[in-house]
This record gives sequence, structure tokens and C-alpha cells, in this order.
Amino acid sequence: MIRVKKIFTEQRELLVDSGIAILLAAVLGLASLVASGTLDTVIFGMLGRDFWFQADIERVHYNMIDVASDHFRTNVHPLFSLIGYFSTQAVHKIFNLSLDTHLAHAVRGVIALIASLWMASFYVLLRLLSLKRIDAILFAVLAGVSSSSLFWFSVPETFSFGSLAILSALIVGAVSQYRNVAESWFVATGVATLGTTLTNWMAGLIIAFINLDWWKAVRVAVVTLLIVILLWLLEKHFFPSAEFFIGNSGESSYMFREEAGSLWCKLIAFFSFSMVMPDIELVIRTLSNPDWKIFSIQHALPWSGSLLGGVAVLSWFVLLCTGFWNLFIGSLSVRMRLSIGLILLGQLSLHLVYGEETFLYALHYLPLLVVVAALGALSRFRRIVLFFVVVLICTAGTNNILQFQKAQATIIHHFYPAQAAESNK
Repeated sequence: MIRVKKIFTEQRELLVDSGIAILLAAVLGLASLVASGTLDTVIFGMLGRDFWFQADIERVHYNMIDVASDHFRTNVHPLFSLIGYFSTQAVHKIFNLSLDTHLAHAVRGVIALIASLWMASFYVLLRLLSLKRIDAILFAVLAGVSSSSLFWFSVPETFSFGSLAILSALIVGAVSQYRNVAESWFVATGVATLGTTLTNWMAGLIIAFINLDWWKAVRVAVVTLLIVILLWLLEKHFFPSAEFFIGNSGESSYMFREEAGSLWCKLIAFFSFSMVMPDIELVIRTLSNPDWKIFSIQHALPWSGSLLGGVAVLSWFVLLCTGFWNLFIGSLSVRMRLSIGLILLGQLSLHLVYGEETFLYALHYLPLLVVVAALGALSRFRRIVLFFVVVLICTAGTNNILQFQKAQATIIHHFYPAQAAESNK
């Protein structure tokens, strides 16, 4: 009788958590659709090249809808064309059952779907890390109102796919703390992380080597690589312009870029701007073409967005400090703490040497930072942590929305000066 009651209770708890995950996913998916719908489509074309914090929105957009577009970036995102194109086609076909949906709208639908899966996965991960239900909800909402979420789930880019893949690896690692997980799951997360972004494979490898015997982890790594190569060959069949991802040396030109600024600039961008958006600037992309301007926050001050943004930065700093303390001495299993710490350290090390605009990659490491902050809720300071989470949700959420609206207005003023002048009369 006791066993039956326990099973019933577990099933009821599972149903409640499933319902919460679905609700959170639906809200973020809808927010993604709304946000993407408010952006002017000019940034999806040549005029908007690199405009959105140096993002390759135009290329990614056409890679998701056109086989004949240039798919050369499979040399860094090995399977993105295969995933992005066919998921867009699937969404397009499904919606065509009831209405004539343009492929551009299908792209928005795919990004919204990824956002929904990302949010559901994030909530599940937090619950697996032993957070109470209300704590998991609050930190999931915090991730959803972050600048990374708002600004990158509103445009087509590879980073949303990569972020979801990293979360999948963390979930497999978390489940491994409770039960034996088949090697196939480690292979699956390895394919997901490597397939979306080369450097993200670090997450799949770290999870495998920490939770498996070394020889099993090596086997997982080899099988993962072979599967990705086979899938790339299939991808090459459909997308002739796809380039191979092994032996690519072109990325070295993006290392130690002067435009990225000092070490301090990179650290601030990594830890602060991924959560709280500062004041957005229009900067010259290249001196040879002073009219080519793009969004940048690389050299902004953390509190420059708004007064609420300043409060948000301080609240975020408190949460990170508490979380990092608990990461080192908390009750979470050593293997899980080691996994989170090493993946975060790997991402930080990468972005201290690679790229010009650190915020461009924020969606890859923002989930790790929020997970670290959430660990503070497992400590004796839980009530203080929850207070600052609520403050941060309100302040960062409002600040980020204001900055997003400013970005929308800046696009109109920059690309349609005559229309902007007419509206201001």
C-alpha cells in the first residue's frame, strides 16, 4: 500500500512538473514570436549585414530556407544546415495544412520552437539539480527575461540551437547522478553539441568523461565523431556548398581581436551583459566604409542601460557570488559541480580569446551562469537568494525590454531616416 502511494505521488509530481514546463515553454515561445515579429526585416538582408551585434542573420536565415544559399559555415556548425533547413520545411508544411505561411514565418516558428524546448529543458534541469519547484520556476523565468534570451530568440541564429544542445548535455549529466544512463544518450548529446557548434562539443565530452569510465568515454567520443561525419556526408548531398569541419584553420583570424577590447571588457560582457543589457551603441563596422554601422555593447558600462539596469547588475552580482560559493562547497554531487564548472570555464576561456563581440555568443553560456546562480537556492541563504531573484526578474526584465524597444527604434532611424523624421514631426 505504501509503495502504491509512493508511485502515485511520484506520478502526480511528474504531471505537475510537466505541466509547468509546458506552460513556461509556451510563454517563451510566444514571446519569441512576438519579439521577432516586431523587428524590421531589413536586418535579414544585405543592408543589415552584421548589424545585430555582428550576427550572421542574413546567412542563417537563407541557410534555413534555401538549399542553394552558401552553406560554408558548416565548417564551424557541422550539421546546422541539415537541422535548420529541414526543421523549417517541416514547420512550413505543418502550417500549410491550414494557411499559406511564408518560409520567413516558418523560420520564426522554428526559432520559437527552439526557445520553447530551451525553456522546458532549463526547468527540467533545475528540478534534476534538486531545486524546489518554486525556485526552479523563478530561475527559469529569470533565464527567460535575460538579455541573451530576448535578443537571441528573436532572430535566426545558430546559437539558440547550440544553447539547447548544451542544456541537453547537462540534463544527461544530471540524470546520471540518479541512475545509470546508457552510452547512447551520451552519444546523442555529443552529436547535438558537436553538430551545432564545434566548440560546444566540450560540453558533450566533459559530461561523458566525468560520468563514464575513461575507455567508455573514448568510445562515445569516437562514435560521436563518426556519426557526425556520416550525417555531414548526407548534408553535403543536399547542400553542395557545405564545407567539412575538420582541418578548418580560418577561425584563427577571429582570435585576440583588438576590437574586443581589454580583458576587463570581455569579463564584463561575459558575466554582466548576458543577463542585463547595457546601453546599445551604433559603431562603425569597418573604417573603409564609415557608413556601415552595427550594434555593439562590447565597451559599454554595465549600468548604462537604465537605472533599473544598475539595480539588476547589483542583484545579479549577489546571485553569482552566492552561486559560485555553493558550486565549490555545496551539497550537489561532485561530478555535477565539476561538470558545470568545467563547461563554464571552457566557455569563458574560449570567449576571452575568440571573437569581437562577446554578446554574440551569450546564449551559449548564459544557461550555465543561471544554473550557477540557482545553486545559491540550495544553501542556507535560500530566502535571500529568492528575494534577489524576484528583484532581478523585475529590474532586468524591464531594462531588457526597454533596450530591445530602443534597438527597434534605432533600426528605423538608421535604415529609414526619412520615415523616422516624418514620424517625429
